[in-house]
Amino acid sequence: MAVRTHWTVEHACSHRVDHDLSNRPADKRASFARWLASKDCTDCWKAARDADSESKEDVLTELNHAYSQVRVPFC
Repeated sequence: MAVRTHWTVEHACSHRVDHDLSNRPADKRASFARWLASKDCTDCWKAARDADSESKEDVLTELNHAYSQVRVPFC
């Protein structure tokens, strides 16, 4: 009997993705596939991360501007 290496996972974002889990130990593949199902797919994860990076950049820009307004030169 062949050991299963490819799993179709329905992610938390509701996308279905085929994963090649051949690089995982055979006895860990099913649990890893279940763990993957609790996470967003790669595309959704990257989109969320990029959106989060943009909001962080906005906050940092505002903080830098506020800091430059308050900063007192050293005498």
